[in-house]
Order: sequence, then structure tokens, then C-alpha cells
Amino acid sequence: MYGMVNNAIETWLTEKYGAVRWQLIKEHSKIEIGKFENMAQYPDGDSVALLLSASSILNKDLTMILEEVGEYWIEYALRSEYAVILKSVAAGKTFTQVLESLDRLHVRVGKSFVNLQPPSFWCSEQTANTVILHYSSKRDGLSHFVIGLVKGLGKMMKIKSQAKQIAFKGKDGNDHDQFLVEFN
Repeated sequence: MYGMVNNAIETWLTEKYGAVRWQLIKEHSKIEIGKFENMAQYPDGDSVALLLSASSILNKDLTMILEEVGEYWIEYALRSEYAVILKSVAAGKTFTQVLESLDRLHVRVGKSFVNLQPPSFWCSEQTANTVILHYSSKRDGLSHFVIGLVKGLGKMMKIKSQAKQIAFKGKDGNDHDQFLVEFN
């Protein structure tokens, strides 16, 4: 993953739990951490080690950590140099349209990140206040991050939104995850 992801994890942990806990999490993770360069690639295992260490040190379930980081990711992105892209993807659109635009957002961001391996999102079965969000990624184990991401996008658009996973990659022949997203 790119350093920007790890920097978001660090910033979230420091803002929410303080510098002392962040230091404990870094030490517990046993990865060499100086300062992550946003545009540099790091092993996915570094991000996993940070998240697992946060779960252990904070005594919180990993799924909750992933959801909170996913929600925070939008706030973090809105404070970054990519805020313009994120805001342009959302400008004048419905919540479902924003979800449907996530692949285009990754294409635009991918111009800055060499060898970016983004997930793919698409929607189906839309009603006035629900949609099925489909999520496909080469990385396993991030479905709870997506649940948080949906909540963060809702906050960005000043609406309430939530996602519940209804289909799981690798189960019952599914090749991707699916979420029932409710919003108002």
C-alpha cells in the first residue's frame, strides 16, 4: 500500500488516541517506521501490522478499527492534495452517483500513484434510500473498511449512511463482496 494509507492510520490514531498510544502501537507492530512517504509503496503487511497492533493495544475488535479508519479515510482525503478530486467527484451528485464514481476517482488518483491497485466499486438494485454496493479487490479483509468508507462519504455529503455486508467474497461462489447501503 502507499504511504498515504499508513499516514492516515497514524494521523487517525494520534488524533483519536494520542501520541503515547501511537508510539505503543508502532513498537508493538515491529515494523521499521520513520515517516511514511505518501507516494512510496510499502508492503501491505506494514498496514496490517499497524491495524492489528492498534486492535491489540486499544483492546478493540479489528473490524471496528477497520470501520473507523474507513470512515476517517474520507476526512483525511479531504485534508489532502486529493481533496479537489474527491470534491469534484461528489459535486452535484446523489449519494448513489458518488458511490458509482469511486472507480473514476481511483483512475484520476492513479495518475499520481505508480502501479496503483485500486479496488472496484459498482452499484445495483437502487431504490430511493438503498443501493447494493459491489466491492472487488485484490486485497482481502477490507470489507469493514468499506463499511466505514460508506459512512464517511455520507458525512461528507451531510447525510446519514450505513452499510451492511450481505455477500462475502469466497462464500457461495461470490467473487466479490456486496453491501446493502441505506442512506437519507
